[in-house]
Amino acid sequence: MSAHLRAAWRLGAGALVAAGLLAAAAVPASAAVDPFYSSRLQEGIASAERGNNADAVRSLRIACFGMLDDAPQLADCLVRLALAQAAGNDQEGFSQTFRRLVEGEELVGLYSKAGLAPELTGRFEAKVAEWIPRAALANSKGFQRLASDQREGQLAALQPKARRDRLARLEKEEPKVARWPLLLARLEKEQQNAKGALAAAERALKLAPDLGEARCLRGWGRSGTGKHAEALTDLAACRGSDPTFAVAELQSRVALQQWSEAAALLASFTAEQRKLPGVADLERKIEAGTKQAAVPRTTPVAGEEARRTSSPAQNGSNGTARPPQPAPTSTAANGSGTQRETPAAAPHPQPSPTPSRDAAAAATPPRSTTSAPAPPRTAAVPAPTPVTTPAAPARASSSPIGPVGGALAPADETTLARAQSMLSRARTPAEIEEAYDIADGLATRYPNHQRVQHTAAEIAYRASRWSDAVSHFRRGGDPGEAQPLLLFYYAVSLWESGARSEAAAVMRRCDGKVRPTPFVQAYRDKILGAGTGS
Repeated sequence: MSAHLRAAWRLGAGALVAAGLLAAAAVPASAAVDPFYSSRLQEGIASAERGNNADAVRSLRIACFGMLDDAPQLADCLVRLALAQAAGNDQEGFSQTFRRLVEGEELVGLYSKAGLAPELTGRFEAKVAEWIPRAALANSKGFQRLASDQREGQLAALQPKARRDRLARLEKEEPKVARWPLLLARLEKEQQNAKGALAAAERALKLAPDLGEARCLRGWGRSGTGKHAEALTDLAACRGSDPTFAVAELQSRVALQQWSEAAALLASFTAEQRKLPGVADLERKIEAGTKQAAVPRTTPVAGEEARRTSSPAQNGSNGTARPPQPAPTSTAANGSGTQRETPAAAPHPQPSPTPSRDAAAAATPPRSTTSAPAPPRTAAVPAPTPVTTPAAPARASSSPIGPVGGALAPADETTLARAQSMLSRARTPAEIEEAYDIADGLATRYPNHQRVQHTAAEIAYRASRWSDAVSHFRRGGDPGEAQPLLLFYYAVSLWESGARSEAAAVMRRCDGKVRPTPFVQAYRDKILGAGTGS
């Protein structure tokens, strides 16, 4: 490939297409792509399938650069690049890649003549319709059909019942078009029909899994039908798009008694949002729940935590705090209480309560991976009784034994303790991300150290960085049945990363050993199937 074409790629869409694609039209159709770039393409596809979107984008950018002489492969590569950018919520990058495809289409029919797989084009075009302005589509050769559909204008003029019937017919006539179930989900939301919105949104997502609006609508429907733990997963990125999505998230957090997170979310509401139906009632519940949680503490740090873990059925918490003991708790070997461990490098024996970003911290105590190996824990206690945490100093981790890994340099022990402490105090997603950045940097320097990798894995899990959590777990090694909580984190991360069979295998190993909060039970049923409940 000439230096001119390489410079064209760096200059952007217009230079790429003008120089590269016109050159491609002049070379034989059988021109082979250099194996180096073919390898980068396969790496990018594999990273995208694992959910490593940043790695996928990097590999696919390089791959596309090497395919300027092969229009069909370039079109396939650019579409995959755009989808990876969409999965990473990079709307600007997606728009730039789309413009490259548009210019290629205008010059040599790059997109329309490529013969790409329907599964690929379906997901791509759904995202184009969602993110690219209609005016831009109307002027784009090859994509004008996505700009507007006269039928949509006709639908908007219909009464709700007639519109619902018409959308049902369109969905039946064009079963592979995600637009119709998406519009139906919108309609059902307008009509306050949570069950109908949920069903329609799920159909849209089956056709276009990356459709962000459909995911938000599914979260709204799940919240309205009582599937609160699952709703929070969908609604995490929807607050800014529609005020009612934020209200649905608030409703689910209140239902799960996540008082700290609910109060923080309510504090972000504008005056207009506070006037939305149901918000005033939710505000009263948050105030009452927060007061109820503020009971006298058994010790300066452990009283509220002991109360929160005393009755899962009563509290229904799936992520409002980090109990000071390894929990979900397990019966001690002598059967007389709850076995406890103290973080190895933590600045004090019990970290303060911390709301979880993804409602998973009903089972997020200080982890045994940060201390020397403890005696194995046995069957889970469904409702552990409040037990104060001994105020003994944190155990030193300078000489860990067994599979945990060797001692770190003193400065690195301090860094690890800092990451753990930051996680214990984190109140916002940004603070969890800050803790992860520190732990990830340490994990890069200690790629095979179990204690470091498992700490980074837990923080990645708390930040919903599923693929990163899986990577850290795999580097650090299997947590083992003695640490069912880590196994639960690992199973959820595998599931969200798409490794469904592996997730089920790991979940079976911790099944029944983790306190069954609503969040834990929701994931347990999702991964193993509701019919296998114990």
